Amino acid sequence: MNRKDIRRLGVVFAILLICGFLYDLTYGELREDGSITRSDVGEPTKEIHLQVYMEGIKKDYEYLLSVEPVHVTKEQADGYLTKAIEEIEADYVDITDSVSMRKEYCKGIVKAEWSLNPWDVIDAQGNILQERIPEEGCIVNASVRLSCGN
Repeated sequence: MNRKDIRRLGVVFAILLICGFLYDLTYGELREDGSITRSDVGEPTKEIHLQVYMEGIKKDYEYLLSVEPVHVTKEQADGYLTKAIEEIEADYVDITDSVSMRKEYCKGIVKAEWSLNPWDVIDAQGNILQERIPEEGCIVNASVRLSCGN
C-alpha cells in the first residue's frame, strides 16, 4: 500500500468514526456528557449493557445497568390519581353485563388493586356469576386501592 491509499483509508475510517459517534448521540442511551437518558413516566425500566474498562487491567467487564424511568412528583401523582378516578367512574355509570376491574389506569401509570365483598359473586375477569346471587339479590361493595409511583 502506498501513502495515498493509507491516507484514503484513514479518511474513510475517520468518516465512519464520526458517523458512529453522531448515531450514538442521536439514538444511543448515552448523552455527550456520559450521562444516561431516563425513560418518561409510565415507560418500562431500561436495561443498558455496558463494557467497563479499567486502566491497568487487560480484561473488559460486561455490566448490566437498570435505569428506572422518571419518578412522578406529588403534584403529577395527584393529577394522575384524579384522572384514574374519572376513568373508574366512567366505567361504573351503567353495569349490565360485567364489571370493569382494570389493573392499570392512565396508560399504566396508575396501578389498581380491587377487592369485593362478597368476593364470590364476581370472578377475576369481572363476570357476574348469576348462579351465586341469591334470589332476592345482593349488594356487592367494591373498593379499589390506587397507587402512582412511590
